Amino acid sequence: MISKKQFVQLCKQHDLVSFETETMLDYETDIILSSDNIEELFLFCEMNNIKTIFYMYIEECQEDYYINENVVREEIKGIVDHELDSHFYNINEEKDETYKYQICEKYTKQIMDLADKQNNQLRDIIWGTPLWLDAFVLYQGNIVGISLHNTDASPADDLKSMRDFCGMFSEKLLSEINEYKVTQSEKNQEKFRKEIVNRRNEQNEKYGKALDKVKEFLKTSEKISECTNGKLRKEYAREIANQFSAECEITLTLGSVEVLVEQEYKRRKK
Repeated sequence: MISKKQFVQLCKQHDLVSFETETMLDYETDIILSSDNIEELFLFCEMNNIKTIFYMYIEECQEDYYINENVVREEIKGIVDHELDSHFYNINEEKDETYKYQICEKYTKQIMDLADKQNNQLRDIIWGTPLWLDAFVLYQGNIVGISLHNTDASPADDLKSMRDFCGMFSEKLLSEINEYKVTQSEKNQEKFRKEIVNRRNEQNEKYGKALDKVKEFLKTSEKISECTNGKLRKEYAREIANQFSAECEITLTLGSVEVLVEQEYKRRKK
């Protein structure tokens, strides 16, 4: 396949002014010659008195195969962030960030251990081999062109891109992240269960202390002796429940206070 320099020289020989573009041919809308010989397009230009031609070259470039550690790290970080940023399984964001850093560094190192070997090979390859040429002209409102591909074997054929290297570890990476998510979910469920139990125990203890205060209060209460029937004692129990619920900042049930009132009343009647 001809090089860019050779192509530009051929254009001059055919009295064509060439302009390099960033536009490729559109196989759906453009007229593309079926030939793989650039002279066919030159002949079309000559027959139709066309003096301007556009082209786009794609060449093998060392930068396409050099694996940059920082770029790899950002690629891995993007995968990890996507998997972990929901935080639906983890309420410890600080721990999350530590894990993200550790797993990013771990897989960046594993990838770069392989990629460094390729990076060292790049200096031995002669770059600039043309891979693709799209050349075209404007004719009666249409784009007419030819597309040439290099079918020869290339020293870079066995090289991998950054995404290729990351793809080699993606399954393992996702598996490890999922294990972490499951583990964190189980830990947080256990933590949440313990918190519920602790809060319940704290409330029970607080409730018990409030009832103890009611008991002590009833021992010295003069009013309880005046409550000679069940209706009066129930009303008194309601009054006490409201009073100590406010003082102890916990809601005492009428039933539990009624039991204490009845117990104290009977004790005094003995």
